[in-house]
Amino acid sequence: MKHSTTETGCVDPPIPPKEHNLTMDYENGTEVALAEVVSYSCKEGHSFIEEPGLTHFEVVCLENGTFENPKYWKGCTPPSGNLI
Repeated sequence: MKHSTTETGCVDPPIPPKEHNLTMDYENGTEVALAEVVSYSCKEGHSFIEEPGLTHFEVVCLENGTFENPKYWKGCTPPSGNLI
């Protein structure tokens, strides 16, 4: 997916795969300033599979007006331990 750019920031950060059970702290259509971040965290009651103590991870709005793309999306598992 192509992400929108502006001269002063980024809009439309990468959307995580639905099956990874992630949420992001971004309001659709808002601009994120250059060098600022969008945070991704597990949905309530879920925890990161590979790093259970992790609370969130971030992607940065780069100087070229695009978001960095995660090379690997961290997945979250529900309390039962089964990845949905």
